[in-house]
Amino acid sequence: MQSPTNRPVAFQFPFMAASQPFAAAGSVPTSQTPNSPDTSNVGSHSDGASAVSSRDGDGEYRPSTSAWSAGRTAGRNTSPEHGDGTKLTEKCDRKWPKCARCVERGDECDYGNMVPVGALNELTEDGRVRQMERRIDQMELEMEDLKTQQDTSPAAFASNLRLAFLSGTQHSAEAYAFFGIDIHQGESGMSWRLAKTALSRALVLHLIDSFFVSCCAYLPVFAPYHSKLATIRDNIESLDAPTRVAVAGFCAMGARASPHSVGVLFNRTAELSIDLCLPKALLGIFVGDVKEWPLRPEVIEAGERREHACQKIQKNALDLCHSLGITETPTIPNLEALLVKTQMLIFDELVPRKSRNILRMAIGMFKDILDTEVPEEEKLAVVQRLGLPLFLADSITSSYARKPPLIVADDLESYFSRVNLHVDDFLTADLSELLDHYIPRSSTSGYVTHESLVNATTTLACWLACCQREFSILAMYRTVSTPLDVTKVFRLWAILDHIHDGMQRIQQILVNISYLPSGCESDGCADLHLRFDTRLDRDLMDVTYLLHGLVLQKCSQPTSFPQSSQNSVLMNESEKRVRKCLKLVAFYSQLYLTSQDHHMCYHLVWQLELLPNWTALACQRFGEVDGPRSQDLEVSETELDWFLKGLATASFFHPVARRRLREMQEWRRVARPEGGF
Repeated sequence: MQSPTNRPVAFQFPFMAASQPFAAAGSVPTSQTPNSPDTSNVGSHSDGASAVSSRDGDGEYRPSTSAWSAGRTAGRNTSPEHGDGTKLTEKCDRKWPKCARCVERGDECDYGNMVPVGALNELTEDGRVRQMERRIDQMELEMEDLKTQQDTSPAAFASNLRLAFLSGTQHSAEAYAFFGIDIHQGESGMSWRLAKTALSRALVLHLIDSFFVSCCAYLPVFAPYHSKLATIRDNIESLDAPTRVAVAGFCAMGARASPHSVGVLFNRTAELSIDLCLPKALLGIFVGDVKEWPLRPEVIEAGERREHACQKIQKNALDLCHSLGITETPTIPNLEALLVKTQMLIFDELVPRKSRNILRMAIGMFKDILDTEVPEEEKLAVVQRLGLPLFLADSITSSYARKPPLIVADDLESYFSRVNLHVDDFLTADLSELLDHYIPRSSTSGYVTHESLVNATTTLACWLACCQREFSILAMYRTVSTPLDVTKVFRLWAILDHIHDGMQRIQQILVNISYLPSGCESDGCADLHLRFDTRLDRDLMDVTYLLHGLVLQKCSQPTSFPQSSQNSVLMNESEKRVRKCLKLVAFYSQLYLTSQDHHMCYHLVWQLELLPNWTALACQRFGEVDGPRSQDLEVSETELDWFLKGLATASFFHPVARRRLREMQEWRRVARPEGGF
């Protein structure tokens, strides 16, 4: 037997004070030592067991179950009986997760989430599984309560995030607090884990909505998704693989079109709960009103953060396309997803590389689908729905890349013959007569309908695509040493003029129309035709820029133009057309500044990068050496002001506009005074 001086100290629970063991109600705590085990001053139970400890046969002290029971009842106004006289169970039998006494009283047991080692040993495997399932159910209920307490709609998301500004890796407590996140706990905290799903959902829906309210969403390639948008929003966490890939592309394009600056906080090991492979904490923070002038410096500088975010989201979208095997099986949903990825890259690449590779796979998948044994009506539906988007994407990527079209003449006859792409009548038909067939030159009210406008703009789009194909064949790199065919260049300019006249005709009709075209009531697209027609005119100017670059390249080669007079005529005509385009871009900049889609200013500026020296050309004045050859070709002071405002707004969406803005501010000079310079 151990001596009194070597006896161990009585056991105390971790949450007990070292000098005060739990006492029964009404008792006075006293100091206890191994040499004085008398606990007469400590409350005891009816069975006479000590409330602190008991001595076993070898004289050592063991903690008594009465200590647990006494500690739990300390400070409570307990009664030995129920109201009906039933005797209460006073001892804690230490059953887990609830002792019999707490079950009988209907109390919460003090065990809480702590599981005794002994209880774990006694649990069977099935028992542990049931306990885990109950805990998971409890956490799911907590998460559902969190969702119902918060409004995570895109409108509420945008409104609440305007409270704070986020840049780089700076955290915003106000922005996170909207989703119930305590940033002091870190990303491992319970508040972050509970709010992550709501945060992810709100962010993705915001980016999707930002894209579908932009002008870009009404290109033919995105037509299949407008009818699916409501279903996508309602089932964002359980989309099929092709739709997930398409939605990831919408998010990448929505990040560019969003009226909010985008900052990204990356966690390399984590993904969103909805598994769209987006960065875990993508936050759109409004930093100023892009309608106010002059713009705040924070607004102009936001393009750097936005570009960083867009590139990351775009890369994740491409990785998702590969990981889900979208390119492996030729199905219509997979083909639609590939076309979304192609257009996403077309918006971002001046020299198509990735977009051309994905488009090559999409064209192959399109042929495989049509070559399978499916009903003819299904083949016809596929061609009519996806044939035009494929043709337009191939035309624009081929012209920008200066490479031959991927869709060759045999393909047009074998796979695209059921959709009227106007390839055969491109060089022989009269465009104005084709437009008269859809929109007759009449003043009768109601002669313009939604269907007639769609047919007219589709015809213009096909003719423009044919011009792009002609340019790609004319400018292929393998013909770099071949003399330029001047006749083909002037013929291409003439066709571009006819297309531009057709676009202006539709613009004038839509601007002056006094009634809502029939068929536009259901989808609210009364002004979408005007926006799409204006976009086509902007794409037409791209062909003018590309032709100017080709003329400059060929004119620098003596073997291309043996006669200097021919060289001079071609150069003068090309420069004149470019200067007219710059004046038109200034006008469109002002137009987009007064519209609801300010991000179109970015597209204007981005495509001007096809002309490396465009800012210098815009700032040149009539009468200067190498300046405009006439007063009407000079960019006026008013137009330069429109340029500056458009560039400042575009800086909010892309960093290249900020550099061009500084150049124009530095190089701008006053108009020519009377009498010359």
